[in-house]
Amino acid sequence: MTGVFLTELEVSHKTKISLATLRRWRLEKRGQRFRKFGFLVRYRDDDFEEWMNAQPYGGEGTARIEPKRKPIGSGTKQPTERPQLSRAVKSRSAIDAARRQPNSLDRRKGS
Repeated sequence: MTGVFLTELEVSHKTKISLATLRRWRLEKRGQRFRKFGFLVRYRDDDFEEWMNAQPYGGEGTARIEPKRKPIGSGTKQPTERPQLSRAVKSRSAIDAARRQPNSLDRRKGS
């Protein structure tokens, strides 16, 4: 027994288990053994290692993960449509285009 204690944050970082999950497990009386020092929660390093080694693990490392999506080029391709412009955008574009057109009634051109 080494007497080294880990905080819940350290256990969370080591196991990649969220703090919320560790706290829920404590309430449900699941997970690792822990000690309370007042309101502080600590995990003994030896208990942590023992708990980690007791967890099931599997996989041979030889399984091939198949893609869930179709390969590129398979199936029929749907034609892509251009998005329709809203009326406000269309009318604004028409106003801008009209302002750029030369006007025969324009008096600023030197009549």
